[in-house]
Amino acid sequence: MLARIALAGLLGLLNGGLAAAQDKKDEPRKGTATGVVAAKGDNWIEVKADGEEKARRYVPHFPGRPEGTEKATLELMRTIPVGTRVNLDWLFAERMRVMKIEVLKQKDKGPGKDDKKEEHRKGVVTGLVTAKGDNWIEVTADGEEKGRRYVPHWRGGAPADGGGPDKEMVATIKGTPLKARVRVEWEFEERARVVKLEVLKKPEPKKDQPAKEPRTGSMSGEVKATKEQGNNVVIEVLAPGEEKPRPYFVQWDPKIKGPIPEVLKAVKAAKAGDRVAFDWEATNHGPAIVKFAVLKKPEEKK
Repeated sequence: MLARIALAGLLGLLNGGLAAAQDKKDEPRKGTATGVVAAKGDNWIEVKADGEEKARRYVPHFPGRPEGTEKATLELMRTIPVGTRVNLDWLFAERMRVMKIEVLKQKDKGPGKDDKKEEHRKGVVTGLVTAKGDNWIEVTADGEEKGRRYVPHWRGGAPADGGGPDKEMVATIKGTPLKARVRVEWEFEERARVVKLEVLKKPEPKKDQPAKEPRTGSMSGEVKATKEQGNNVVIEVLAPGEEKPRPYFVQWDPKIKGPIPEVLKAVKAAKAGDRVAFDWEATNHGPAIVKFAVLKKPEEKK
């Protein structure tokens, strides 16, 4: 009987301890850290707290989270230089999140340093594009062995407020081909930021690539059919040695906003069986006739 009572008491203590531990685990972890900013990005900051060997990364809360951080906190994180001594309140919600940050002491310039050292570093490089992504580009400058990565400036505040990499520069990077020779104007703000990107020379096509089809040419053959199409006409001509006829239309004259008159008249006069010769040039809609002549009419049957 005494053994049963003792066992019941022990089980009660264990269950109580487990419940207390579970309640403690469910509580949000939070705290305060005081230390020096070791590194930072567009929306994160690393702080090496006093007494710790390694820096920890903190990110802000965004609107919509249980405890959203104001936009001002994110902007402050972006302006604090590396080396600044700070005090921050944090909360763990999937990651270490900044709830409040306070600057205690600005970065020490050290003896012999002046304000000129704090000016933005900037410069211009010329070189080849060796790699690129959705919002970054890597350029190997002339005389350097390794490429350097450049990213656009961040515009518009927090992501929840529509902020993100500069859209115009992202589009410029997207349109810049690999191996192109470029000129980059940059400035350093947390990392190297591309301010202006100019393509000086596009990459040379590979020698083993097939040659492009000619954009103009001359042709002769037999008319197989003609068909009016709006204010233009399509003529099908079978060239010697070809199995099927190809369609051609009369080239557009931008001055009169219509087909070239003399060519249109000559093409309309051609009949099936006529042997013709003409000059053509390529367009986005197919080959267009710019000069046309009938060489020989078909012989009439007796």
